[in-house]
Amino acid sequence: MKYLHRTIENVLPKQSAFYKGVMLSGMRQVGKSTLLKQIGEQRRNLTLNNSRLLRMAKEAPEEFLVLNPPPVTIDEVQWAPELFPALKAAFDETEDRGLVWLSGSQRLSLWSQVADKLPGRMASFDLMPFSIYERQGLGLSQKPYIPSLNLPRLLKPKTVSETWDIIFQGA
Repeated sequence: MKYLHRTIENVLPKQSAFYKGVMLSGMRQVGKSTLLKQIGEQRRNLTLNNSRLLRMAKEAPEEFLVLNPPPVTIDEVQWAPELFPALKAAFDETEDRGLVWLSGSQRLSLWSQVADKLPGRMASFDLMPFSIYERQGLGLSQKPYIPSLNLPRLLKPKTVSETWDIIFQGA
């Protein structure tokens, strides 16, 4: 299957250079893990769907972080909120940036952990379902919306039937 570039791809590495961690949340199956693997090829990718890793993250979060040093991506982090205090301690020991990327699908519980334990240390983003640009392979061309009559037309017009197909697919 062909990877479709996401508009946020250019933002995450820039923020990672500024913050010690980056968190990407969003609904299930919107492509969080795929995106982070695509742009973080030099990072070790872990998932807390792995029962052994989950147990260690919950029972010994400091050791989990020592055994899985940065740069690392941790997927499904909502299953181990015990990691957040350990991340705070690890972040406070260094001035390095871009140490840990996190992803998870429970936005409210994740955000409360970040706001509580990691203020100023972690950038947080929501990944939405594919935009019209992303569906057409133009994700990296999409810019924030600013009303203007002079914007270049990158998108091909859609028929009514195509528009309804897109809506029913969850856009």
